[in-house]
Amino acid sequence: MKWFVVVGLLLLLPALLFAEKIPTVATKDGKVAFDEARFPAKMKAGVAILNTKCESCHSLDRIFNALETGYTISGSSFKRADLKPFVIKKMRRSDINMSTQQAAELLRTLQYLVDQDSHLAAE
Repeated sequence: MKWFVVVGLLLLLPALLFAEKIPTVATKDGKVAFDEARFPAKMKAGVAILNTKCESCHSLDRIFNALETGYTISGSSFKRADLKPFVIKKMRRSDINMSTQQAAELLRTLQYLVDQDSHLAAE
């Protein structure tokens, strides 16, 4: 029973750490997600895409960690200059089914998030 609590806390730790820097994280149905209400109105479509398309393959913890560290789980850079090729690569996956417009919205949202963290935006 104790290990359930420990595992749960470890899973929430990245979101809690990230929430202090960028207050865009909310818990929904036991999952960690970006809270659309905390984004500017023009970002809401991109946040919805982020919450659905990205999570269709992996948990959003990967995005939180990449934003926090500047690197993806595979070690690729996740700085502002790297986002466009990253989104294009994801858009080309046949199982994602992402339109060019959705990819553009997602890119703007990721750029907004990276810009909130100066150590990622400056590089």
